[in-house]
Amino acid sequence: MEQTELVFIPFPIIGHLASALEIAKLITQRDPRFSITIIIMKFPFESIDGMDTDSDSIRFVTLPRLEVSSRTAPSGLFLSEFLNAHIPLVRDAVHELTRSNSVRLAGFVIDMFCTHMIDVADVFGVPSYLFFSSSAAFLGFLLHLQFLHDYEGLDFNEFKDSGAELEVPSFANSVPGNKGFLEERLKNYCILILIDVVSIYTDCMSMKIGN
Repeated sequence: MEQTELVFIPFPIIGHLASALEIAKLITQRDPRFSITIIIMKFPFESIDGMDTDSDSIRFVTLPRLEVSSRTAPSGLFLSEFLNAHIPLVRDAVHELTRSNSVRLAGFVIDMFCTHMIDVADVFGVPSYLFFSSSAAFLGFLLHLQFLHDYEGLDFNEFKDSGAELEVPSFANSVPGNKGFLEERLKNYCILILIDVVSIYTDCMSMKIGN
């Protein structure tokens, strides 16, 4: 029987990998016609333990570790270079997957930090679906703030050092605006992944220097 295949490309840190695996399990449990391949990239300065699942409909493809120029690490430019370097490997892995006549590639499910891989999906002529690894409530929070900024003209600086609170449709309770809560919340979220990468890189470099 022909399987409908989805390719998952999660960002290579454990929180995003675990979220991708859980949504993959949910999809295959609800519809056994789907099979899912999760492609795992590895940072050059981190070791990711192998992932496993008891589902026969989910498989893992771990790409070889690539060295990325240390001149751009750690920075946002490093992340872009890291992802671009993996595009040929991802393309080759998917090409190998589709060589089987029993597999029909239906689309890519791409982590929100791996949008470079949309180009690979375009090569195979299939759609890309963006996967948001945080909760639906937090996604609603971000979308609501964007709506208030774009359509209501709200200046979030007005909340700084105030006692005002903001009603967010996806939250049960209002969000405090005092002491720049909104500004800091957004800033922290946007640089969260970069902080993780920097800390891993720094620890690795410290160990190398110590040795």
